[in-house]
Amino acid sequence: MYGEYQKLPRGTIIGRYWDVYLINSVAIDSLQSLPFEGELIRNYEWRNLPLKETNFYLLNNGKGFPGGLTDIVFQHGFLLKNSGIKYICNGTEVLLYHKLYPIKKFIIKAANNQYVSVDSQTNLLTANKSISEAEVFELTATMNGTALKASNGKFVSADLAGNGNLAAKSDNANGWEIFQIIEHDGKKISLRTTNDKFVSANLSDNAVMTANRDKASDWEIFQLEPR
Repeated sequence: MYGEYQKLPRGTIIGRYWDVYLINSVAIDSLQSLPFEGELIRNYEWRNLPLKETNFYLLNNGKGFPGGLTDIVFQHGFLLKNSGIKYICNGTEVLLYHKLYPIKKFIIKAANNQYVSVDSQTNLLTANKSISEAEVFELTATMNGTALKASNGKFVSADLAGNGNLAAKSDNANGWEIFQIIEHDGKKISLRTTNDKFVSANLSDNAVMTANRDKASDWEIFQLEPR
């Protein structure tokens, strides 16, 4: 039934656990299958092995990735970028992705060349610190999508019912804590919320990180520096 997957060039195929189990049983010589990371199910023997491949095939069947596949996805410690190449295997669209760069832990530099920190009193994110005062964030794949976790153990949330300010205050990652990563020229990115607003460093308000812009221009573009 899954024989068409044998025609894919060698690589890693990512989807929900049962999907990749069935595909790997047929295409075991060409594909190293991994389940979708949000399900937190992985073979212990694979813990240090995935992502040595160059090609990554993601199943575009609406089951594995909340909100569907986007141009950039975060899986197994890497940002993966859509190559634009796709296949059809057994009626399912399969998209080819490549590694962009490892970015699980990082600091964020804004367009004003200042770094993002978390206020110890309000937990608000502001882009007005030196590199030595920068907050280290962790990119996390959850059942709902990609989230950012601060060093206080809280997820970054955008107040979408209010002014859109970002704060590291949530225990769980749901709608307000989910971000889509948009790539710009290498390691520069924008963050888009679930209501399609872009995060900006609001220079008129002490550079508070706020999700209230309709498009990504200068102040909505940030640089990630791995840590």
